[in-house]
Amino acid sequence: MDLKLGDTRLIINACKARGVLRNQCALVLATAYHETAHTMKPIYERGSKAYFSKYETGTKIGKALGNAVKGDGYLFRGRGYVQLTGRTNYARAGQELGIDLLRQPDLALLSANAAPILVIGMIEGWFTGKKLSTYITAGKSDFTNARRIINGTDKASLIAGYAQQYDDMLLKAGYGAPAKPLALLQPVDPVPVVPDPPTKETIQAVQNRLKELGYNPGGADGKMGPLTRGAILSFKNDAEGLTPNDTIDEAFLTALATASPRKMAPDRANATQAQVAAVAPEVRTNVWTKIGAFFTGVMALIGSFFDGILGNLGAASGYIQPVKDAAGDVPGWVWMLAIAGVAGGLFLVARHGAAKGVEAFQSGERR
Repeated sequence: MDLKLGDTRLIINACKARGVLRNQCALVLATAYHETAHTMKPIYERGSKAYFSKYETGTKIGKALGNAVKGDGYLFRGRGYVQLTGRTNYARAGQELGIDLLRQPDLALLSANAAPILVIGMIEGWFTGKKLSTYITAGKSDFTNARRIINGTDKASLIAGYAQQYDDMLLKAGYGAPAKPLALLQPVDPVPVVPDPPTKETIQAVQNRLKELGYNPGGADGKMGPLTRGAILSFKNDAEGLTPNDTIDEAFLTALATASPRKMAPDRANATQAQVAAVAPEVRTNVWTKIGAFFTGVMALIGSFFDGILGNLGAASGYIQPVKDAAGDVPGWVWMLAIAGVAGGLFLVARHGAAKGVEAFQSGERR
């Protein structure tokens, strides 16, 4: 447990942005630490589809959560650092953040969204009706009973212990302390921060969001495959102020959460192969390779067909015979067919490469 684990810094910043006291921030962190199994990363509520039937419309819990449509129990299952659950809470959180969580509930798994959901939800009492200020103020730190903000008194003492440790760490880190005079500040060398790799849930949320915006990340399998990387790069190429690479970082997640559906320029979306080849060297190379392979294959087939005839022509025979002698007993037409086969394979590979290059250009994956 420290202030660098997972998204700890992101959550601290979300607390600071909303004027949360140091001891209140300590409980927020302790809650996230416990609820995410000590990862400090957003997660799904665990369980099979059958498990979430207890949240379905018609059940007592389902009614309390505002689940009104069959399937809401699973669709609006817990997500985030503290398991945002139920149609009502997803609608409230979406309205607060300005995103459509009813259509895309997986957006609640993105760290950039999950952090304010955690903080605002605990401040305003979204989860159980109990608010942070009821138990923790500038004059008191009732960490044990503050567990009621999330889940009754379940593991209350354990989480209170975490909160006290976080409070001590935040105090040492200067949370809420007045800034030092500039004259006292000493220059320090920046320490490079190595970001944690994205979780499977985060990747799935990114894939679903990219698909909603009109990009093609492939299936939502939670893996950083070539289609997903290409879709991320396309989004960053379209966006402003993002480094054009295929990595998932906080700047990307923030931009992704608030982005509008993609609009491709008609001249780009409908670009012909010739137009793309003029600006994309790899497409131009594939086009010329395809043309060369086509003519090579055609000439080889013709040569195979007329091999017997050419063999009877003195001048032609003089050129062909040494090749045939070197090949031993293999007839010349067989060699010609082999050349035609290789040329045909090269033609298909080049054609596929050219088509993929055009598709990448039209989709924005390649500038």
